[in-house]
Amino acid sequence: MAPRRTPSVWMALGMCSGISTAFLLHPDPGTYAMVLVTSLFLLAVSLYRLPASLCRLTASLFPIPAGIHRKRPLWPRMFMGAAFLAFFAFGGWSASQRLPTNQPRHYIHFPADTNTSWQVRLSQRLRPTPYSLRWVGVVERRQGEPAQGKILVQLPPDTPQKGWKPADVLIIRGQAEPFPEPLNPHQFDYGRYMRSLGIAGRIRPVHNGVFHFPSGARGIAEHAGRLRHRVLGLLENTRFGAETNGMLQALILGERSGLDPGLYRAYQEAGAVHLLAVSGLHVGIFAGLAGWLFWPLRRLKRGKWLHFLAGLLLLWCYAALAGFGPSVVRASVMCSFLSYAVLLNRRGDSLHFLALAALIMLGLLDPLWLFQAGFQMSFAAVWAILSLYPFCIRKWPFKRGIGKKIGQLLCVSGCAQLGVLPVSLYYFHQFPLLFWVSNLLLVPLMGMVIASGFLLLLLALTASVPPWLPGPAEAFFATFNQLVHILGGQGKFLLTGIPWDGIQLAASLLALAAFGKYTETLRIRWLGYAGILLVAVQVQDLLSTLQSAQTQEWLVPHRYGQSALLIRQGRELSLCTTTAGEFEGLVRDFSTGERIGKVSIAPLYPAYVLGGRRFLHIDGSGNYNPGGGAPAYLLLTGSPKIHLGRVLDELRPGVVIADGSNYSSFIRRWETSCRERGIPFHDTAVQGAYRSPMARLASVRSPSGASSGVP
Repeated sequence: MAPRRTPSVWMALGMCSGISTAFLLHPDPGTYAMVLVTSLFLLAVSLYRLPASLCRLTASLFPIPAGIHRKRPLWPRMFMGAAFLAFFAFGGWSASQRLPTNQPRHYIHFPADTNTSWQVRLSQRLRPTPYSLRWVGVVERRQGEPAQGKILVQLPPDTPQKGWKPADVLIIRGQAEPFPEPLNPHQFDYGRYMRSLGIAGRIRPVHNGVFHFPSGARGIAEHAGRLRHRVLGLLENTRFGAETNGMLQALILGERSGLDPGLYRAYQEAGAVHLLAVSGLHVGIFAGLAGWLFWPLRRLKRGKWLHFLAGLLLLWCYAALAGFGPSVVRASVMCSFLSYAVLLNRRGDSLHFLALAALIMLGLLDPLWLFQAGFQMSFAAVWAILSLYPFCIRKWPFKRGIGKKIGQLLCVSGCAQLGVLPVSLYYFHQFPLLFWVSNLLLVPLMGMVIASGFLLLLLALTASVPPWLPGPAEAFFATFNQLVHILGGQGKFLLTGIPWDGIQLAASLLALAAFGKYTETLRIRWLGYAGILLVAVQVQDLLSTLQSAQTQEWLVPHRYGQSALLIRQGRELSLCTTTAGEFEGLVRDFSTGERIGKVSIAPLYPAYVLGGRRFLHIDGSGNYNPGGGAPAYLLLTGSPKIHLGRVLDELRPGVVIADGSNYSSFIRRWETSCRERGIPFHDTAVQGAYRSPMARLASVRSPSGASSGVP
């Protein structure tokens, strides 16, 4: 839609650009402040008549068209440019203020010490792992002095948590540290993900270093967090089964920690995982129920306003109960604007409401939401529905009856899937072909499922669940989940391992925007732009594939307690290990990121010739063949009980590599031996995978006579 018709869209794009610049480039906040002042001045000039003397002065300082003060006080192009610049500066300034580097009292600026005392106020409980219990907290004090910043609290799995609630205070003795960098290529960057949530580091307490103090909630967010925590506890204490409780928590409250991992995977493979996210569908059903509940208020004086305000209050109470996630806040903001437009009997522009929701969420609530996949996919899906659905439904041949209903459902789901496709491929590298079938079968049932969930939630809150109800409720949800399992079990309809980089993401999003412009204007040039951008996506894929085919390298990955060697020749990868199953995820991520077409498995031999250079491997047995000359690389695995100093004096290797299968005490001793002899030492647990290019691969013979080359 043209910026002149919907200026809020243009302003939202400016704010998103400013936030992205602040997060990626980290400019000084003062720069944004200067740009903001300049843009506000230009906005004032473009909106109002000014004296000729002032116009001449401003024209000498800024590129303002001459005669701006004479006839037309409003210059649309200048106004839109200045508005874009103003929201760009405001978004960048707001985001930069939230960056830890610009917060002097943020805990990352204090020296690291394991005996430091921290006062942390809990805000959210996360799904526990086999190794730790996790909470998100806000640092309030360090050693009694004021401090700030969101932090991830990782507690031992045997830590008693009975009675812990959001807003409670923990006194923790331990060290706050940044998240470790990924140790393997194309591994999920957990630290970057947490930083996008505003969490810059973690704290792990020393033994008996945690003290819990109950505390009262402060502010709306903490009261909402406590209410949500209480509701989740009530659901867990009902007579419903674990699967039903998990479904209720996910469908109604957006809490997926209690959901069975196999069931969640089935939703993903069926292309129906969006049904588990509290978003527009859930908010729309809840708003409809609230409107029906408060309909009698319309009979009173000013009843329409009372009906509107009561529904709005209940809607935002539900948003608070659902955790104020990006998708539920977006849906609640849009629903609020739409209800207000209906109250005033005004025909609102849905894209305008969508842009206003983005401005409110990013400008007033949290600019870092922009980098969350849920925020991006939620807005992409709604934009695609609003922009593409009218065009698609006009092309649908059936205009009445059941054919029209099916067409509406197919068009909505197809547009939404098309909108999230670029973002989904970038983050998850998979595409479910059954999404149309899933939406056609499951979405009509979601109204009944969500309404039933709200009823069960209300009964759980009032502690009035009839003794006969859990059985039918569990049977109903089990039937629905069984249908999801059937759809998700069709593995051949799930495309996985699709490589999709940042350039392809940007080009595909621009192509989608150009196609949306074509559906609005029906001008063929926009369709041509979309086609050119899609060709650019294919060209980028072709160039990346050609580059992958010309790359030859080997690497020693890091995996705790395991050993492997990856040898890559073009688009073929050889995994040399005796425990291939332990490296399945690592190889999958590496193959997707590097566009590997074929993976083979071979044993990890004692010796190789990699790119014309000898590679020697000493495993836990400690046996090795000193013949064949000095190795360029020496790999130590399985904590071999050897005197490394003597081995180094005998072999004189170029580089010594220790992987994750070795004891840390052995690694420290080996590092000292290498440092004394001036030999480079690489510890994969600290420095990550060892990666080296090579020109060619040759075979050698192991001491046992077996070929140590890779077939």
